[in-house]
Amino acid sequence: ISACLVGSEMCKETDTGDGGIDVQGVRSFAQVKHYAKAVGIAPIRELGGVAAHDPQRRQPLFFTSTGYARGAVDFADDAGIALFVYSAEQGGLEAMNGRAKTLMHNGI
Repeated sequence: ISACLVGSEMCKETDTGDGGIDVQGVRSFAQVKHYAKAVGIAPIRELGGVAAHDPQRRQPLFFTSTGYARGAVDFADDAGIALFVYSAEQGGLEAMNGRAKTLMHNGI
């Protein structure tokens, strides 16, 4: 996932030791995972914890290539985390919950 997927804002990829954040921007930050199966609730909860302690109150985004378990979507909806599925092969991006759909419509 390139920084351009986080919108037109200035973004940077982070190194390890970043608290699980792969891309950071002024208005948002993102976790990116390429799993063999659907993302469960644990990584979404972890991102929610990071978001709850973000002094800049940026929008948390989660990107994966595989999809999400139902519990992960429910938690993300409650926590305001935008969920996306990407296709590196096709260059596609799909919003997987209401927050993500709003951001794609209004601009991430």
